[in-house]
Amino acid sequence: MAKIVGGYTMPHDPLLFINPQKKERDHLLAAYSQIRGKVQALGATKAIIFGADHYILFSPRCLPQFLIATGELHGPIDRLPGVANAPIASDPGFASYLVNYAHESGFDVSVARDLGVDHAIGVPAQLALPTDGSVQTVPVYMASGVEPYVRLQRAFDFGKMIGDAVAGMPGDERVVLIGSGGISHWVGTGRHAG
Repeated sequence: MAKIVGGYTMPHDPLLFINPQKKERDHLLAAYSQIRGKVQALGATKAIIFGADHYILFSPRCLPQFLIATGELHGPIDRLPGVANAPIASDPGFASYLVNYAHESGFDVSVARDLGVDHAIGVPAQLALPTDGSVQTVPVYMASGVEPYVRLQRAFDFGKMIGDAVAGMPGDERVVLIGSGGISHWVGTGRHAG
């Protein structure tokens, strides 16, 4: 039976990568490396990364409340020094399973058949997961960065549904959950260097 073996929250602030304060930038980049080591030590095989769009992928005219990508992935598509727009290991079968489980649970999630992700997904996928592709990623975009926002209770219920989906999945998958962003857009910068 599949199970969730770990969970992490992390900033994905693009300003980090142009921060002239090397000490703070290096400190945060080292934290990403520590998470990568923990993910490897847990023997994780899958990662579900929850992020918010920043009007990079979706415009104010078309903003899904929930979106799961079910095909090939690459990113981040927004140019960040030191973070390549590169392929991200994905598992279309696992992603499709999550979509179907969500639909059966009353969540009308949108689907992207392949996706160039922005920094909300691309930064944790490229910097906090093993570089050998051994941990396959399912990106979940939630409308939590720009209006119209997902209601808090609906987001809570969605998270519970994801937990139930993983617990009900056959096989020996070891899943880590990553919440990307939301801590602060100033972590590691001169404004909040501590």
